[in-house]
Order: sequence, then C-alpha cells, then structure tokens
Amino acid sequence: MEKDELRKKYLDIRKNILNKEAKSQIIIEKVIQSDEYQKAQVLLLYYSLPSEVKTIPLILDALKKKKKVYLPKVCHDELVFYRLFSLDDPLLKSSFGVYEPVSNEKLKDQVDLCILPGVCFDKDMHRLGFGKGYYDRFLKDNLCFKMALAFEETILDEAILASPWDILMDKIITEQQEICLSRCSWVNLKNPLDVLYHDKEWGVYSLEDQRLYEFLVLESFQAGLSWECILNKRENFRKALDNFEVEKIACYSKEKIASLLENKGLIRNRLKMEAMVKNSQIFLAIQKEFGSFGNYLKTFTKGNIWVERHKRASSLADKIAKDLQKRGMKFVGGTIIYAYLQAIGVINAHDEDCFKSKSL
Repeated sequence: MEKDELRKKYLDIRKNILNKEAKSQIIIEKVIQSDEYQKAQVLLLYYSLPSEVKTIPLILDALKKKKKVYLPKVCHDELVFYRLFSLDDPLLKSSFGVYEPVSNEKLKDQVDLCILPGVCFDKDMHRLGFGKGYYDRFLKDNLCFKMALAFEETILDEAILASPWDILMDKIITEQQEICLSRCSWVNLKNPLDVLYHDKEWGVYSLEDQRLYEFLVLESFQAGLSWECILNKRENFRKALDNFEVEKIACYSKEKIASLLENKGLIRNRLKMEAMVKNSQIFLAIQKEFGSFGNYLKTFTKGNIWVERHKRASSLADKIAKDLQKRGMKFVGGTIIYAYLQAIGVINAHDEDCFKSKSL
C-alpha cells in the first residue's frame, strides 16, 4: 500500500481506538520503567494530539526528575527543539494542530533519548509520520536512542514502503508489547557512535580507495585494542591525520610523528605511527601497480562477497595479510585483515537476526 493511502487509513484507525487513556497509562509506565528513560538526562518529547498516546504524564515525570525536556517546533520546514521548564510555560497551537513551545532556549545539549510519535509502524522498526520528513531530517544529524509510542492497533504486520532516508526506531512501545531493533551482539547500544557505525558503515560493500585507506589505518591502530576505542577517537584521527589523505601521510617526517605522539586524542604508539607512514607509502605503490587498491583486493576476492559469522580468521584474510606483509606493511596480520574485510563489506558478518543482515 502506498504511503499516502496507508497514512489516511491509520489516521482514521487512530481516531476510533477505544480506551486511549488507559492504554496510554500502560505505555507511559513502560517508558518510565525503561532503562533508556531512567538513564537519560536530555529528552526530546512532544505534546500529543488527541488521537495519540497521551504524553503529558511523561512530560510531568521528566520535569519532576529534573531532566532537561525539549519540545519540537517547525521553523522554516525544519524541526527545532526548545526547552520546556514547566507545563505552565506558554505553548502555541501550530497550523498542524500541534502545541509548540514559545521558549527561547534552543537545544544545545547532546540528546540521550528522543521519544517521537508516528501514524503507524511496522515490525522492522519503520515509522510512517505525517509525510513532511521533519523527524527523519533532524535525527539524521542528531545521534540518540529513538523510542516511539504507539497503540497496538497501529502496528502493521506488513512492511511499510521505506525510503532510503527513513530513520529506523530503536524501540517501539505499545500497551501490549515492546519491539526492539535487532543489531549485532557486539554493538554497544549506549554508544551512539557505535550504533551509527554499525547501522551505516560496517559491512557495507565498497572498494572506494579513500574509504579503504581510512579503514586500513584505523584497523592497524586497533591491534591489541577494542574497535570501540578506535571509533571513539576517529574524529581526532581525522583532524590530526590530514583527513586521511594518503599522499600527505606517506610524507610524514620524524618531527611530525613526534608531534602526533603528543596528541592525547590519538593512540600514542610509536611503532604504529611509524608503520602508518610506511604502510601509506606501500598503499600508494599498490595503487600505482594495480590502478587502485580496490583492484588489488579484487585479485584475491574476484569481486565476491563472503557470508561468514562468528569467525575471526579465514584463508582469504591470511592470503591478503601475507601479501601485504611481504610488501612491507606492518600491523596487518590475519586477524586485523579479517576485521578489515568485515568492515569494508567483503565479508558479510552481520548476525542472522540483525536487521542489516536482511538488507545486504
């Protein structure tokens, strides 16, 4: 069913749902008891429409617990959130029929939890809103846990026709169930960077050389450490390493390496830093020999994608690692290269029940 038709159908269904007050009370109590809500200090909430789950009790609870509460306001086709200090604060009814804040204090804090409405949802965590894309655009650039409130009657058995820019929910709470987005077991759900990396980058097949180089550098620094540790420092690496420009890094001097070792935002390991420079020179040599580093990898992969789960090594990774080491690269052992091949999508290692496993 097309989105417009589906939207009209479920807006009508919502209007006729019985016992909204009682059902809302159950849903709000589930939210209040949830781990995500209890740990959140900065929340994005909304003032519910008559046909939606009643959010005033939730807003009151958050304010009582001294959480920072922000409500949405549409400004020039964009969603902007303003601080709500009390339910006595003035609110204005918009042209959409939604009550919006009059406060002058815009959202500046890192958001912990966004609780948002929707017309209907499917069990793959897709949300159908009112068709303007306000939340999708906002959440694209604002990392946080996304929790939707819905009546059971608005949960579809069939899939909503999704668009590439649609944002998936992390959890949907109804009066009867809680539906959670299934990700790989290694993802730290409390770390938005880890979640975003898993959802948007890890395992996505691409042999574009700039991406291949950046991931090779980061994976080489991971040796002996956790990937999450590297990921948390990724932007520091990007700033310090000339945005991962291989030509520049290949020319780093001893003085440059010494300055990098003083940077507390990086992994300050001299051997890895020196290896990075040498590896960059070899990366450029491989590009010259094969036309691109992607072409070099294809001599081993033949353009194929492997599906392998819960492994840390393979004959393919070992072959590539041995060849790179023969060429002079360091910190590129079989385990590191296996993780590298997973990251760039040559090996699809998403858990079977992970939502990304279905889409790759």
